[in-house]
Amino acid sequence: MEFSNSKKYTSFLVLFFLLTSLVSPLSTYSMDFDPNYILSDEEMQDAGALTLNEIQSFLEGYGSFLTMYQAPDIDNRMKKASVIIYEAAQRHRINPKYLLVKLQKEQSLITDKTPTEKALDGATGYGIDESCGWSCGIYLNNKGFGKQVDSAAAIMRWYYDNQGKQAWIKTKSKIYSVDGQDILPQSFATAFLYTYTPHIQGNKNFWTLWQKWFEVTYPNGSLLKTKTSPDVFLVKDGKKRKIANMTALVTRFDPKNIIEVPEAELAKYTVAPDISLPNYSILKQGSQYYLLDGETLRKFASADVFRQIGYNPDEVIEVNSADISGYTIGLAIQANEQNITGRLLQTQEGSLYYVKGNISQYVPHEAIAKSHFPGIIKESTTFANILKYESGDTLLFADGTLVGINDTKKIYVIENGEKRHIPNEKIFAGLGYSWKNIVWVDSSIGILHKNGKQMNMPDTLLRTDVSSDTSNIEVAENTANIPSTKIVHFEENAKMYLTPQDEKKTTGPVINTDIESYVMAEYETGKILASKNADSPRPMASFAKVLTAYELMEQNIQITSPATYVQAKHNSPYDEFRVADGEQIRNRDLLYSLLVSSLNTPALILADQVGGKEKLVQSLNTKVQSLSLANTHFEDVAGTDINTYTTANDYLKIFKKSIQNAEVSRILNLANYMYYESKDLDGYRVHQDSHTNGLKKTAEGYTVLESKTGYLYEAGYNLAMVVERNTDKKKFIIITMGNPNYDTRYEGQDALTHWVLKQF
Repeated sequence: MEFSNSKKYTSFLVLFFLLTSLVSPLSTYSMDFDPNYILSDEEMQDAGALTLNEIQSFLEGYGSFLTMYQAPDIDNRMKKASVIIYEAAQRHRINPKYLLVKLQKEQSLITDKTPTEKALDGATGYGIDESCGWSCGIYLNNKGFGKQVDSAAAIMRWYYDNQGKQAWIKTKSKIYSVDGQDILPQSFATAFLYTYTPHIQGNKNFWTLWQKWFEVTYPNGSLLKTKTSPDVFLVKDGKKRKIANMTALVTRFDPKNIIEVPEAELAKYTVAPDISLPNYSILKQGSQYYLLDGETLRKFASADVFRQIGYNPDEVIEVNSADISGYTIGLAIQANEQNITGRLLQTQEGSLYYVKGNISQYVPHEAIAKSHFPGIIKESTTFANILKYESGDTLLFADGTLVGINDTKKIYVIENGEKRHIPNEKIFAGLGYSWKNIVWVDSSIGILHKNGKQMNMPDTLLRTDVSSDTSNIEVAENTANIPSTKIVHFEENAKMYLTPQDEKKTTGPVINTDIESYVMAEYETGKILASKNADSPRPMASFAKVLTAYELMEQNIQITSPATYVQAKHNSPYDEFRVADGEQIRNRDLLYSLLVSSLNTPALILADQVGGKEKLVQSLNTKVQSLSLANTHFEDVAGTDINTYTTANDYLKIFKKSIQNAEVSRILNLANYMYYESKDLDGYRVHQDSHTNGLKKTAEGYTVLESKTGYLYEAGYNLAMVVERNTDKKKFIIITMGNPNYDTRYEGQDALTHWVLKQF
């Protein structure tokens, strides 16, 4: 990564999924598909790989139709899809990740926003074979989402239980001809996958999805947390260990290195025992005393040794066998042992050594010591004293440390003593690393660490639930160049505002349309393909709600917390939000009503969670300034005030910025939703609705992804959406403002979309 050393850059994560090291240490991971080894048996049978909440979060992270879908389970009881998946995995002791991949591989049910009933009925492809297809008797007997999920897990368990009893069940270490190619499965799981799907390409598709979704992203030593929970986890070898308390954290790590990630990202890691005890704790189980040294438990040779060394009995923590079951037992501590917990010594010449027991390790940079031992204090010594100790290996940076090389301006993250290059800012920001946490050293230090595998990141990780603060920092450096907002005043007259003659301007091809203003751009590059009156301010209407939602997330609104509707305070004009005075609704559910149904009252309820609507309006205008949008201004948080306005060009920037937030993106992508009030007073607890953009259902040749509508008499009909061409998955952003034909409001946008798809 070539950065200027003077640049102030801070970023936090938020995604999805990077291909690096495997979840299972038994697996031999490669970036290339190996048809002989698809999945380990440990992984296939890891029923505890995901909790029920993690399965639900995974579905929500993809905006999946299955998020709210309910169906009869194997016992004909109506349950949510996530519950059906979880219970099938537990019942048959099969990894729920396997079931998620099967649902996508067979019927695209994780990403398909409007699956057919047929796809849901044949969810995992169970019983559908080439001889009889969808009319197979086995399929007809297992038709329906609940039965399909359960059967997919059950057949894998049956393969394990009957392997060797049935000749047609493929087994490991035996050669089979598959699609004319010899295959030698190296695990039973691989053999069973070929038994279920006897084709190489089908199993390659399975492997590709598994790699994309469940191969862990972060290197050993990373500290991860989600935005919605205070829990911090240490990741190592594909596993996550919850750090149960602050003392356990600060005695091992620097809290500033914690990275916020989406829940679906954290769900990729297998659960390992908690870290609940402070490092260097004195523990007692029965009559035995221990010193906890990192991941090692060291016995005191006897109670007399414990007393001779001089530990205070008040420092002792009583534990049971379960508390210490996950630790390695190290060498016993004898009475004559010195430097039991380690010391950092500096000679008169300035050289640093870490001394523990009778071993000294040369420390080539003070930051290396701090990466291992936060808060350690240097002690003065002589080189002659260092020579008394046995010489050990040179101490290198701890895993997870960000290291920049002054000479090259390249940045690395350390894992297992190797430095893994982060090749560009896009990946650095996407992974949520913070510029201020980089330790800058000379190449003489960097060269001590071998080169490891370069860090990489697929595009799916770019949609983050915590946005980068790069723009804010750039603003701080260029404050003098921020243009002042041009204040525009619109009169309320119930007539759509027309673009003044002197502001009319078209770029690119002229398109015959009654829409007053539009801009069309490539999603990936931001390249403007065509525009009309794109710099002319217009009333924003409900377009305003997108930046409102984004700013709420920026201010860390607790989306799982309930909020109370106060009629006298929150009732809004132009609204049909069905809620009674005093009822409570979770903030996330209010966001559904705000962004999908485009209701106004939820904006006022949500604003109260961050200090009120006036304060939020101020924050919105500050955000507008930070984005250098001179033709955008907020008077309210819902867009009901006609003097909340923007331009098509400005809103293109607002929309693209806002959907970098994973939660905002996910909700804008929903075709429909359903939720329950947290506190119901009028007997109408359930809320459900469909997206206000009808093209979500009727689009042909393309798929509408994130989308937002807006309408006021003075604004006309506004529509913003990301569309994806079905043939090659190329994405475009289309913003239209001022469509005068409300009754045929989708036709104009649909025509512009098809023009873009045909031309580009």
